[in-house]
Amino acid sequence: MHEKESVVPLYPEEEITRFYSGKVRLIQKKEGYRFSINAALLADFIRIEPEQTLLELGTGCGIVPIFMWFRGKSFRKTVGIEIQKDLADIAFRNVQLNALEERIKIIHADFRQSHRLLQEEKFDIVISNPPYLKVGQGRLNPCIEKAVARHELKCTLEELVRAAINAVQRKGRFNLIYPTVRFDDLKDALATNRLFPIRKRFIRAREEAPPNLVLVEAGEKTCIRERNEDSTLTLYDKQGNYSRETAEILFDSAIQGVKISGDEQSQT
Repeated sequence: MHEKESVVPLYPEEEITRFYSGKVRLIQKKEGYRFSINAALLADFIRIEPEQTLLELGTGCGIVPIFMWFRGKSFRKTVGIEIQKDLADIAFRNVQLNALEERIKIIHADFRQSHRLLQEEKFDIVISNPPYLKVGQGRLNPCIEKAVARHELKCTLEELVRAAINAVQRKGRFNLIYPTVRFDDLKDALATNRLFPIRKRFIRAREEAPPNLVLVEAGEKTCIRERNEDSTLTLYDKQGNYSRETAEILFDSAIQGVKISGDEQSQT
């Protein structure tokens, strides 16, 4: 057992999942909310410099900044805000478990109040893996943690973007992952707040399938000249295994023949 595992509390309904040959350890509930691979895809997409600061709106179990750190994407400081108390507690313990207390701070709060909570502090990079569905779209999950993660029960897209623009520095960037069916909604919400997509990457399940997710980096209009589109990421091969690139993102090596598990599938 790693020494941190002996001092960080683990409750009966929880388990520790290991990544990157055991370098990353994450507490998750055995039942209820569990992160999907979308968090790892977002962590891989984000560009950040060691002296920059990061704010995550809706940090969940804290997976994105932790993945970023162990993928070699260092940062000066990260603040993760999470509205669900149980998830904020898990995120706090995950930070401890991975010895990142000096780099990552977790706050249990509503990020719609982040400008007040953070005393109007500004960040170089703001990120989010937000709910994808409007209230009334699709089936509402009976598990409240999953429902809040997937439906706009606690915030709307417009409120998310407004919180991002309030927290990001001038010439800073806002990164998120979002369903392609709502890409026009996203662009409208960004434009209303004077932000525009300057880099994006589409994601599809298999080679023959249309993209169902898009990773977006947004910035001010003055950054539009930097606009570009990364190559489309295909998650799975014809046998239902992770593609080489997906395996590199998830496992830090091109592991072949890894099957899809229910918790790791993209949430759409």
